[in-house]
Amino acid sequence: MAQMIDFFMKPFFIFSVSVMILGLLRLFIKTIIEIRRVIKTAGDKDFKYTKIFMATLSWIIPGKNTVNTAVVYSIVSFVFHIGLILVPVFLMEHIIIWKGAFGFGWPALGKQAADVLTVITILSGIILLGYRLFSKQRRKLSSVHDYLFLILILVIFISGYFLPKTYSPFNVQVNMLIHIVCGNLILIILPFTRLAHCILYPLLRLASAVAWHFPPNAGKELNKLLYGEENKKI
Repeated sequence: MAQMIDFFMKPFFIFSVSVMILGLLRLFIKTIIEIRRVIKTAGDKDFKYTKIFMATLSWIIPGKNTVNTAVVYSIVSFVFHIGLILVPVFLMEHIIIWKGAFGFGWPALGKQAADVLTVITILSGIILLGYRLFSKQRRKLSSVHDYLFLILILVIFISGYFLPKTYSPFNVQVNMLIHIVCGNLILIILPFTRLAHCILYPLLRLASAVAWHFPPNAGKELNKLLYGEENKKI
């Protein structure tokens, strides 16, 4: 068991991070190239980039765009995504693993702040899962993969929360193995699924705005890059 944990924590972790970075970089560059290519063919090149940037920010932060639609869902989703980014990136234990693999690190969250954020993320994830299960409208919009991704994330956060705890209900080594295997898995699949929106989101508003300047069907090409046929299959 210890050898398996060591394998997934070191060489396989390096492999998983490499796949994630190269996959996201490929997707990002490919999307930029395609947007640039279509912009060159557009008849109307009067793009208000500042306005597009501000629109992107307005959709990232819950506000007027969520009024009279799904306010609670949007706010919970926003909180969930904050924890989803901050905890894995700034958790002390993760930074130590990263430093051991790549030789450098960065400042970490305090232990108490990390615990609070982890609990908030878990609760937010459970609420989002409940929305998808019990809301008729959300069920229609949700695919099997949406449920699987959310459950996988919850497994990672719950197993991670109990790792340093003396009162953990799980066997420590089994819990550790589950946590690192699921963590590596999500790093590997991230560039090939809709989870890639975490890196592509800033391009969504740009693609949406410039689509109005394109010839017919040009928007379909961008849609394939942003949401990709490859992503829909996974």
